[in-house]
Amino acid sequence: MKNLYFLVLLFCSRSLISQTATFSVSDASNANAPVTNNQVFLHSVTGGNSSSHNFSITNITVATQSIIVRKYVQFVNTISVSDYAEMAFAYDVYSFPPNITSWTASVSAGGVLALQAFFMEASIAGLSEVHFKFMNAADTTNNPITLKLRYNIFAGLSSYKKDEFVVQVFPNPSTEKFQISYFDQGLSHVSYKLVNAEGQLVREEKFRSEKGKNIVSFSTENLSNGVYFIELFIDNNCSKHQLIINK
Repeated sequence: MKNLYFLVLLFCSRSLISQTATFSVSDASNANAPVTNNQVFLHSVTGGNSSSHNFSITNITVATQSIIVRKYVQFVNTISVSDYAEMAFAYDVYSFPPNITSWTASVSAGGVLALQAFFMEASIAGLSEVHFKFMNAADTTNNPITLKLRYNIFAGLSSYKKDEFVVQVFPNPSTEKFQISYFDQGLSHVSYKLVNAEGQLVREEKFRSEKGKNIVSFSTENLSNGVYFIELFIDNNCSKHQLIINK
């Protein structure tokens, strides 16, 4: 019985040790205020302009570790095939174009990495959101931190409640399927169009939504890897988003 108690205690101790945070994230654009998991940052950017937000990632261990940063584009303000918002990031001395979604850096004990999140708005301001997730490469489940950057969250909501998102497309990039989530105040007629980077109509569907939150799933079968544009029409409202398919 003592041996069993010892084994249980040892297992619990190891579990606690494995869940000890190895890094911290702070808001360098706001006096290095601590960033908590899933914290939201709101930005307002006028059409054709850009903004940036700075964060610091600190290795709080006594050993060098590798930290992964991943960018997840939730939805993009899209005016046309060639006119849409873009999100990019710079990691210390490295600057990455918008199509780069992941990077791993080695951080010495007590060292600090600087992340700068860039946002370039389309010609007309609209809703956009991007998430950045930070993880210990040795154990990605150990206290990861996700921060959420939301741009022009109140733009173009018309009759919709401003505490609800009109449309979200996820996951983005997508592999086997993607989903469209939207809020509807009534039983609306909805149509969906998927256009490729050349402006060609790839898919078109019509359906009727339910009152409240709706989530519709679509398969990526027969779709090639690349950039697509989604147009969702809810009665007289239109929401446009960029989608990346990477199987």
